[in-house]
Amino acid sequence: AGQGTAIVEALDTLASEQIDVDAVMAPIGGGGLMAGTCIATKGWFRQHQKKEILIYGAEPTMANDAQRSLALGIHQKSHQSGQPNTICDGLLTTLGSLNYEILSQMLSGIYDSNDDDILKAMSLIWTRMKILIEPSSATVLSAVLSPQFKDEIKTKKIKTMVLILSGGNVDIVQMGSKLSMIS
Repeated sequence: AGQGTAIVEALDTLASEQIDVDAVMAPIGGGGLMAGTCIATKGWFRQHQKKEILIYGAEPTMANDAQRSLALGIHQKSHQSGQPNTICDGLLTTLGSLNYEILSQMLSGIYDSNDDDILKAMSLIWTRMKILIEPSSATVLSAVLSPQFKDEIKTKKIKTMVLILSGGNVDIVQMGSKLSMIS
């Protein structure tokens, strides 16, 4: 329940501004934040008698066990050979069993991104929004900026979306050098 408080606060704030939300997205590692986001979002929309909402997850490509689990319909309890090999150290855990059950019932989809695209999204947030986030958090913006998700936006007519940005555990010197390599 505690993992769902971030989305409840966002939805309450936007509702007070009379802003309708079409979709939400959060990063997925072990799945706790995403499962809490799913449960809280569905409950909030039922309580406020609003339309159904789309809920998406984001993962790094080299640690995409949740995406593979949902695609196969079978909980993938380990990473593929050679994985996880990603800059997103906060998402290296595998999806928990209880979280798999929740996500398989509530998610509209999971989108993955490679490390270069995640670093570009992180740089965009750092430089434009002046918010210090870690790569794991940047997966959500990276996913939204992907051509695949742009198609989803058009198909589902998504106009307003909430992205959960969580985590600022980052070595600024080390990350700054990685960001300068992709610029």
